Amino acid sequence: MDWVLSLPADVHLEHLLALVGAVVAAALATRLVRAIAPRVDLVSRPKGERWSQAPTPLGGGVALMVVLAPGLWLLSPDLLVGALIVHALGLVDDKRNLSPPVKLVFQTVAACLVVAAPLGGGGLLGPGATPGLAGLPQALVPLGPVFVAIPVTIAFYVGVANSVNLLDNMDGSAAGVTAVSAAFIYLLATGGDAAEAPLGVAAAVTAGAALGFLTQNFPPARIFMGDAGSLLLGFVLAGLALRLPPEPGASPAQRLAVMAFVIGAPLFDTALVWVTRTNARRPFLLGGRDHTTHRLMALGLSPRRTLLVVYGVAAALGGVALAVDRGGAGLAVVASVAGGVVLVLLGVFLGQVPVYRTAEGALAPTQARHPALLYAFELAVDVAALSACWLGAYAIRFDGEDLAFYLRASALPALPVVIAAKVSVLLLLGLYRGFWRTVRFADVARIAQAVLLGSVLVVVVATLLTRFENYSRGVFAIDGLLSLVAIVASRSALRLFRGALARLMDHTRAAVLVGPDGLRALAEEAAAAERLVVAAVVAPTGPEAVVAAARAHGAQVALVGPPLGDDDPQVAALRAAGVEVRRLRAVLE
Repeated sequence: MDWVLSLPADVHLEHLLALVGAVVAAALATRLVRAIAPRVDLVSRPKGERWSQAPTPLGGGVALMVVLAPGLWLLSPDLLVGALIVHALGLVDDKRNLSPPVKLVFQTVAACLVVAAPLGGGGLLGPGATPGLAGLPQALVPLGPVFVAIPVTIAFYVGVANSVNLLDNMDGSAAGVTAVSAAFIYLLATGGDAAEAPLGVAAAVTAGAALGFLTQNFPPARIFMGDAGSLLLGFVLAGLALRLPPEPGASPAQRLAVMAFVIGAPLFDTALVWVTRTNARRPFLLGGRDHTTHRLMALGLSPRRTLLVVYGVAAALGGVALAVDRGGAGLAVVASVAGGVVLVLLGVFLGQVPVYRTAEGALAPTQARHPALLYAFELAVDVAALSACWLGAYAIRFDGEDLAFYLRASALPALPVVIAAKVSVLLLLGLYRGFWRTVRFADVARIAQAVLLGSVLVVVVATLLTRFENYSRGVFAIDGLLSLVAIVASRSALRLFRGALARLMDHTRAAVLVGPDGLRALAEEAAAAERLVVAAVVAPTGPEAVVAAARAHGAQVALVGPPLGDDDPQVAALRAAGVEVRRLRAVLE
């Protein structure tokens, strides 16, 4: 855990002044723009995909640009020029609604200018630079040779800019997430062995500018940043992340993971929207209330608590980035895999929330277009988790040169055998269901049995092939414990997410119990833990009657008791009507 001690003991005075100055300047500039915007008709009118119900001044991006400019100039004049181009593009889009191709082309041009660095003296066209690959700046995505890294870096700028733009779908979302990500970029830039003071100042200014704007944008927002602000913040975040100094000995994969996690919140939201819209056969560029924030609101969270959850996710991902950057090879692998697994499970959980409506206006039930994908996700999570547990066991058992030796001698060669043995036993014991709503004690016992049998198989193979040479009994014990915890946690994640969010809800939701009246007392006690109120008991007398009763009581959830099964027409009718169906046994456990 030495990486924790490497964080800055205190904030440097110049960085503190930059942060405070940016907060104050952004707050004052935002107030000024808020007063001027209506006079030049820079106003956002209510749209279906936003929560605002009244015309709201735009132009917050102008205030952000004014405050960001000094910090960007100190860090990289070429990044400032690219940011100005993207900001101007956003201003025009806020007034005229440019087409997607036009916006993407101009964003690409801005990214190309930054990558070529014509003002920095180190680019293809810089003063004294010799045309050729040798003059390219170092701020490239660490992926493959230079001729691959250049287009990937350009795409990275464009992708992150649009991800933050997509995240700007709710008051305070883009600004708050930017502030959190910039704060962790500051820690990464100043707290390690390869500190970068200019990057630290630019990150502090970015965080301060976002916080200053947030004083006027936190729900209920009094001004919006518009595309001129959201595209700008995304472009700047991409530039800051690309310039993070690698720790001594860090691999390209480690650097790539740090970049991805530190700005992971907007990337996650974009991936969630793309997957769910593709599954629902909806155009990706079509706006809608299907983002992370919208889905959290649909689960019953207030706007402010929704933002706190989103900020918390951004902070957690920033913590993963710190662990990957400072924790050495072992912790980097475990942290990366754990962070990725949690994001996948969170995506599956949020993807199940009904947000699309039918032509009649009812919420359409969420159904996987390709049901096998849920099994694929489950298997992918297991493979990643089991790999991390196996390598993590070695990292716990050994360190230094011993760790490097055993990784080469046994850990990596045996990894395919470990994965194959354990997933085969999990399949044999019926532990692949695709979507786990609950985990019983019997399931935990079977998971423990699967982990034990899988470990025994690996021991047998290792003994037959190598006579157990370079293997450690301690590693197998640690790996077994970690694997048990990881598999149980992955199977329990969806219910854990639901329970955690239930405690954050500001209001309860109405539910109807479909089944015998005698179950009511038992159901009410269990439902209260999930912020549900049983509004009525409905006798299972037919699909139409059950749906009509649920609608009559405004029920958002139906608790289905025995003897109805999942394939019962009444259960199918409830789901088709947009009512969330929960098995009574799942609620009671």
